[in-house]
Amino acid sequence: QLIDQVEQIAKEQNYQR
Repeated sequence: QLIDQVEQIAKEQNYQR
């Protein structure tokens, strides 16, 4: 899902959704 991609990127960037 798109949410999973955004969430994974957010984790890599150390940010929250």
